[in-house]
This record gives sequence, C-alpha cells and structure tokens, in this order.
Amino acid sequence: MKRGLMSANAEHAARPLVRVCLASLCVVALVGRIAVAIGLEERNRRRGIEHEFADSELYWKLALSIASAETYSDGKRLVLRTPGYPLFLAGSIRLLGPTLIGA
Repeated sequence: MKRGLMSANAEHAARPLVRVCLASLCVVALVGRIAVAIGLEERNRRRGIEHEFADSELYWKLALSIASAETYSDGKRLVLRTPGYPLFLAGSIRLLGPTLIGA
C-alpha cells in the first residue's frame, strides 16, 4: 500500500516540473517565431518586396478589407475564397495594427 502511495506522491510532485518544461518550450517557440518573422521582414525589406508569395499578398489584402469592414475583395474583384485565414489576419491587424510582423 505504501509503495502505491509513494508513486502517486512522486507523480504529483513531478507535475509542476512538467508544467514548467511545457511553459518554457512555449516561450522558446514564441521567441523563435518572433525572431524568424523579424528576420524575414528585414530580408524582404532589403530585397524590396513586401510579400514573398502571391497568395500572401492576396490574403493580406483580404484581411485588410475585413479589418476595415469593407467588401470581401482584393480591390480588383470579389473573391471566392474561404475567409478563415484572412479572418485570423484581420484579428491580428485589429489588435496589433497593419504590420506584417504583428501578423
């Protein structure tokens, strides 16, 4: 009986360590993501481009139109695309402003 109780206590004591490890991993991942975003933004600025891929530009334009409560269009035509990712970007734009690093 004591042996089972001891292993339960040991498992309970290990939980904070697991939480600390997971929290640390999340912080490292976030810092890495931010570093990559800033690095890519700087590289693209030096190259004179804003968006690396054509889809990126379209999604950004759609997100800007959603964030400003305009028609779901890219400025040239009404778009027949699902709004999931542009909605996510629009939320980022509303919270952090219209910067690519914020998105």
